Amino acid sequence: MHSTTSRQPWILIRRLALLEDGLPWLRIYRAYAAGLQDRLSAVGQAGRRLPLSVAESPLSVIWPCSQSSALACGIGRRNTTSVQAVRIIFRDAAVAAHLAEGRQMSRELRLVFGEKLPLGLVRHAAAYDRFGMLRSFEIRIDRDYFTQEELTIALEMEQRLYKLTARLADVFATEGIAWPCPNCGELMLDPEMVFCSLGCNRQFERHERYRKTRAKRTRNARTE
Repeated sequence: MHSTTSRQPWILIRRLALLEDGLPWLRIYRAYAAGLQDRLSAVGQAGRRLPLSVAESPLSVIWPCSQSSALACGIGRRNTTSVQAVRIIFRDAAVAAHLAEGRQMSRELRLVFGEKLPLGLVRHAAAYDRFGMLRSFEIRIDRDYFTQEELTIALEMEQRLYKLTARLADVFATEGIAWPCPNCGELMLDPEMVFCSLGCNRQFERHERYRKTRAKRTRNARTE
């Protein structure tokens, strides 16, 4: 049984190379990502000071769409760039979804990003009022730190990313290339695998139990 692309990346390199013509529709997402930094600069607050634990590189600014260009260039080519871009884009989609769901994420984010969070992730967290999570990284801001236009773009980027990964997942499943883990987004190389690891399976089940309990409490509160 094959495992995941983190352990056997050469298998995914070989499989992606079968898409010789690439995926022309990826150019749509590449063009979208190319204009994001200018859009965000136009609606952002001039002279804003960033906390030390926030990264502001060109790619971190447009997180979670930061891999769209590398993905469009790499698909169909036999190189490690495409594998890395594909893995990161599915991982970032999972991180964005976890933020939106309200998961406890301090440990998860440190494993993925270390002690400096991408500016785009901070913007995304602010759009969902995840300020408590940000404080665990010494990022003390409020919703007014970003303009309403920036927060709107953050949610727009999230939906774009979900559409991209959903379309990629369909192509990958049809061509027998890879299957994303429903918890962390890691690409699995065997269709029989449900989760990439036992840890992901347990974390997913814990969150599902929490989500159902929270939904039940919300319903009960509304009927009282």
